Amino acid sequence: MWIVTKIADLVQLKPQDFYKTSLEAIEDKINEKYANKVIPNIGLCVCVWDITDASEGLIGQYDGFVNINVEFHMVVFRPHRGEVIQARIKEQTSQGMRQPARVALVTNRRHSVEAEKVWLWKSDEETQLYYDTHEIVRFMVLEERWYTQPPTKPKESTDSDAPTKTTYQAPYSIIGTMAAPGLGITLWWE
Repeated sequence: MWIVTKIADLVQLKPQDFYKTSLEAIEDKINEKYANKVIPNIGLCVCVWDITDASEGLIGQYDGFVNINVEFHMVVFRPHRGEVIQARIKEQTSQGMRQPARVALVTNRRHSVEAEKVWLWKSDEETQLYYDTHEIVRFMVLEERWYTQPPTKPKESTDSDAPTKTTYQAPYSIIGTMAAPGLGITLWWE
């Protein structure tokens, strides 16, 4: 689920950061740039693990920024196919459930109860267990989906008072299932 990956990048330190130690300022800039961001085909960056190499700083002629080439290790969230992990249900729709980390859960053993906007699991005709929003679930990872959105020009609206509606596509999604023993709401298995 957690991997450490090596990254090389240019870090620019502003004069306002000179009161910090060099290591602290560099780590802060790297975390500011990468933490909670998705790198395609790598995963969701969490934080700097360590800095392995840093060049001498070169001061920019006009802005006074110090430019440093840095190599570092980054802790990244990327679960493997078949791995069982836990998440909290954030939202339920007719297409499935969504966790905060953009995890979509699909299985053929659940049925949507549209009036209540919840999913339920039927093991037989008598047993019905509900998936409540904000419950912690255990699921198995089936696949990953990567999406890179090309830059687009903002759409011009003909009505000046109407808000422009944009659809958000998560850059990284994990598709999982709860159709196996031990999976589903964690309270079911205690």
